[in-house]
Amino acid sequence: MIAEKSQPIVHRYKIPVTGGFSAQVRLLIPPGADLSGAIKYPMLVYVYGGPDSYQVTEKFNIDWGTYLVTNKSIIYAAIDGRGSGLMGNDMLFAGYRHLGTVEIIDQINVTRHLQNKLPFIDRARTAIWGWSYGGYATGMTLAMDLKGVFKCGMSVAPVTDWALYDSIYTERFMGLPTVADNLQGYEQGQLLNKVDNIKNKMYYLIHGTLDDNVHYQQSLMLAKVLEQKDILFRQQTYTDEDHGIAQSRAHLYHSLENFLDECFQTLS
Repeated sequence: MIAEKSQPIVHRYKIPVTGGFSAQVRLLIPPGADLSGAIKYPMLVYVYGGPDSYQVTEKFNIDWGTYLVTNKSIIYAAIDGRGSGLMGNDMLFAGYRHLGTVEIIDQINVTRHLQNKLPFIDRARTAIWGWSYGGYATGMTLAMDLKGVFKCGMSVAPVTDWALYDSIYTERFMGLPTVADNLQGYEQGQLLNKVDNIKNKMYYLIHGTLDDNVHYQQSLMLAKVLEQKDILFRQQTYTDEDHGIAQSRAHLYHSLENFLDECFQTLS
């Protein structure tokens, strides 16, 4: 039955990044796409980016990205850069005590490399989204992207200040937020300190009020900073939803799709 369904074309790449490492990349490309460059396709990068995580595997999967590729002709990308798992300890520990640095830089630079090398990618319609650590990585990517690689982003349940996240996770990778240990690393990785460049992007911030993993406080603090700096953004609150937003999942994906349509239409 699956063989009778329209499926994405899968392309994989290894792209050099700083430090002598190579990022793993997977592109899901619309079936029947013209790869000559005569037609430009918008691209959405899905990011998680947390330490020892990975997205690029041989595992078969059907998800929202598959829908976007086969129904809306959007390229869906995943990039495993520095800090990712399954590629050796040197790659894994490249971001140790420095969350929000090398893994973000690799998302930006690898995406820019893809835009430059693959003629069928529409550089004017490239977006990024993620959930949890991926929501944080999305916000940081928009904030640190000074070359206009990404035009818009969608953060679901993001961390915005590591000092407020659960210590058994954060201290494992960052140490303590003290002057004697790694306060500088915490400040460097704080999204709240870096929002000015989001002014030039379209940004969607989403969170559930009963999130017991990444507390709703994290998004409210980000929203307050954006408002104080007069940076326009869209915000969606899911009342009584936890980190998975399970009871409103259909509404969530329809909202993301609506924002993405607006982003790509505005930029086309």
